[in-house]
Amino acid sequence: MTTEKVNFRLFQMPCCGQLLCWVNPRLPNHCPECGLRVYTELKTEAHTLQHVPEAWLKLGAPQKVKA
Repeated sequence: MTTEKVNFRLFQMPCCGQLLCWVNPRLPNHCPECGLRVYTELKTEAHTLQHVPEAWLKLGAPQKVKA
């Protein structure tokens, strides 16, 4: 198992309302749902629903799925 400290943010996209879980330190430029540019709106933090600067991401071993 691998653990890593990440900067977790939950955004509500200003364009379409889509919820986006984000662990990248950089803000998204475009909405993944509708493609509109959202970077300047997200910089104001008005659309940030949750911000945990020291969250832990835990990754286990990949599991094989039986077909």
